[in-house]
Amino acid sequence: MSSELLNFIVQNLNREPFELNYTPLQLDQLPSNQLVQLLSDVLSWIFNTDKIDIRRETSEDTAIRILHSLKILRFKPPSDIEELEEWRAGIVEGAKKSVFPVLHYIFDNIQMLKERAYLATFLMKTDVPSDVHDFDTAQLQNEISVLMDQFKVIAVVEVNTDVIILGDIKQDLRSMEQEKETLQRKIEKAERKIKEIPYFDRHMENAAQLRMERERISEYTLIKGQERHRVIHVNNKVGRWSEHLDELQAVGENIDPSDMIVQLEEECETNNYLVREKLEEELRTRTKRIEELSQISQMAAIEEADIARLNAQITDLTSKIKRLENEREKAEEPVDENMSVFRHQAAALDRKKSVTAEKLQQARQELQKMQKEVETRKAELQNKVGGEVISAVQFRKYVENLRAKTVEYKRKRAEIDEMQCEKAILKRTVDLLNQRFDLLRTQIETMGGEVVQVFEVPLHQQRPKTAAPKSDNPEELQHSLKSLMTDIHTKKEFIEQLRREKSEQAETAKEAAQLESSMESNIEQKKHEFAVANENILKEVRSLEKESTEAEEIIAVYEQEYAEVLEDKNSMSQYSNQDYENELEASIEEENGIYSEINADGSVSKVDESRRQVELWQSLIVIFEAKLEALQERLNTGASDGPMGDHSFY
Repeated sequence: MSSELLNFIVQNLNREPFELNYTPLQLDQLPSNQLVQLLSDVLSWIFNTDKIDIRRETSEDTAIRILHSLKILRFKPPSDIEELEEWRAGIVEGAKKSVFPVLHYIFDNIQMLKERAYLATFLMKTDVPSDVHDFDTAQLQNEISVLMDQFKVIAVVEVNTDVIILGDIKQDLRSMEQEKETLQRKIEKAERKIKEIPYFDRHMENAAQLRMERERISEYTLIKGQERHRVIHVNNKVGRWSEHLDELQAVGENIDPSDMIVQLEEECETNNYLVREKLEEELRTRTKRIEELSQISQMAAIEEADIARLNAQITDLTSKIKRLENEREKAEEPVDENMSVFRHQAAALDRKKSVTAEKLQQARQELQKMQKEVETRKAELQNKVGGEVISAVQFRKYVENLRAKTVEYKRKRAEIDEMQCEKAILKRTVDLLNQRFDLLRTQIETMGGEVVQVFEVPLHQQRPKTAAPKSDNPEELQHSLKSLMTDIHTKKEFIEQLRREKSEQAETAKEAAQLESSMESNIEQKKHEFAVANENILKEVRSLEKESTEAEEIIAVYEQEYAEVLEDKNSMSQYSNQDYENELEASIEEENGIYSEINADGSVSKVDESRRQVELWQSLIVIFEAKLEALQERLNTGASDGPMGDHSFY
């Protein structure tokens, strides 16, 4: 921070109206809160407002107030976003880097900024919250805009030094002239259009009458609002007086009569003393003073000889008084000292009593004066505000009621928010259900079905409106009655036809329902039969599987026996021919018996596998018979002991 800047700021702070007597070092060493307070005081001086103690308001309010004031004064902050944030934080925290440039800008342009602040008090619009914005506030804003326009015109004429405001006003005037030209073109275009409208004069009269009616309605609305405000004020006044009456009744119930009597007696004694002693003494004194003054006023012109004569009389009277006092003191020497003490105490009490009475009288006069001043200020406030001025107790009660209503409002607001959330959830649920319904309807329609929509049936049937007959002629009425009767007869026949069709459709639907029930019973019976047949087939398949398993076991046994027979065939040469033949015949008979037993078993022949096994065994029997024939031929021809079967195959 340059020393020239500090010196410039210190010079302006040491002048009127600040007169801080700072040095550059003291200014540089000021803490941050004092710097913010100093900036606030300088801005209050520029805007000609009372100083504000920043300790009694929050930092946010202080920052908003200072930044708004600098915006009005058109102080250019840093353009960079980061630097702008740092500058704002420095204004709030009281940083020298942010506060000193603002002070330099203010002290360097004092006259211009004062004029701008003065104009801003009349040209800055007040932001009205949306929750209190109504017809009255809109009307007030329109009136304020009109007054601002008038002030701009006056400011253009009178204030020629403020170039910035003058430029803004010129720009506004140019825009207003452009709007005027645009409006003139629109008016000319509208005039060309309305020339072709028939009965234009009548339309204009109706429009003027409509405008007058609307103005009258707006006036009535304004009067209604004023009356409503008056009613509200009267109700509030009645409420306050009712509360005051309740308080007085409560106080009256709690009053002790003995205490009140004691207070009244004391007040009566005080008033009697004031009236009979003090005021009477003052009255005598003032009467005597008036007589002396009247004598003096009636006296002739006083000369120096008269003054000398009066001074001589005063001196003689003074000497006589002193001589009489000395004689009284000599006469009071033999008197008891105790009586003199009491006499002095009584005199002191009289003096205290007179002093206290005088203080009481002064206090009463001051009280009356303050009451008159309070009434005067109440009347002034009532004329300015337009309502009745309340006391501190009433204001505290109002604040308590306002807090209770605020709590109730917050509770109701929370309930409304909860209901709105629930409404949003239900709305989303309805949307999801509609989407699901559309999806199901699409699926049903793709499957060939149809969705029947149920329309809402009115709970109360509306009575049809009847019209009065168009004519009073009996013939026309008779003709219309005949036509109505014909229409009624036609509609009755149509209704009868619909009823017959309905009955036929009902019978057809009944027959279809009976047929459907009989078909359902047949289907159930067929299902039962199919189930029983399926169960029997499963049982038979299980029995066949069991027989097939047994047959496989028998085949395995037969294969084992067949292997044993082959072994016996190889060793057949060790036995005699006759024995061997007998043994083969016994084996053949045994095999034939087994074959007959197998053939006797009809259940196995049902299986293809059993059939194949039987064919194999028959082939085996044929083989064995062939071998037996070959063996017989060999025995008959006396062949050598070669391998059995070689001869028959070669």
